[in-house]
Amino acid sequence: MTKRFEIGGLFSEPPEAAGMIGGDSDGERPGARTAALIVVPLFLLGAGNVVLILQWGLNPVWGLLLFPPVFFISAIGWIAISGGLADGDTSD
Repeated sequence: MTKRFEIGGLFSEPPEAAGMIGGDSDGERPGARTAALIVVPLFLLGAGNVVLILQWGLNPVWGLLLFPPVFFISAIGWIAISGGLADGDTSD
């Protein structure tokens, strides 16, 4: 039985029970939505750093050199989270 929260006079399920965080209630791996919720802010932070470096007046080559690692690490993080590797469960 899940605990219900009262938010602004409305009753709703906690995020875990609503499927917003983690996998389904059957104990499945986190899905693509959870991975995106975790990885997108980190990707935006890295892309913002690249933009900041370019606005400081550095050579645009530095922006081109720094963006691929930001994209690569974000992609690896998304794969690890959505695939369940971040949970330590490597069995299928």
